Amino acid sequence: MAEYEGVPRNVAIGLMNFAESLRQIGDLYPAAMSANRALLITRAINNVSDEVTALGVVALTHMACGAYPEAEIALQRALRLQESLSHPQGKSVLYAFLAQLAAWRNEVDLAYQYAEQAWEFAHTLHYEADIVRARRFQGEAALLA
Repeated sequence: MAEYEGVPRNVAIGLMNFAESLRQIGDLYPAAMSANRALLITRAINNVSDEVTALGVVALTHMACGAYPEAEIALQRALRLQESLSHPQGKSVLYAFLAQLAAWRNEVDLAYQYAEQAWEFAHTLHYEADIVRARRFQGEAALLA
């Protein structure tokens, strides 16, 4: 692996991708282990942008496990770090994840509020995936109402 070649960032990215794949097929324990390892690596190499991404993966894994408070902590930390990057587009993804979390908690108003924030930030650089994701959670929140 790249870790042995002196490229820990590549290992962190690979672990995040692996964690996402495992989470999506329901293999949650290894997903959590991979996501947490990626988070540790990003912190060790002091890469704030990748740490934000890793926190998002950790949060999604916690959400899939039903650990909602832990997911919220990870997402709130990611938002604080994202502020320091002066890159508002990244907030769209984080607010979308917060909208998903609020919807799963049946907090309809909060889910809609977060989805609206995701929608606003999605238009910063017009990334199609962010726009679709934000709109999806707007719809999900509307269906819960």
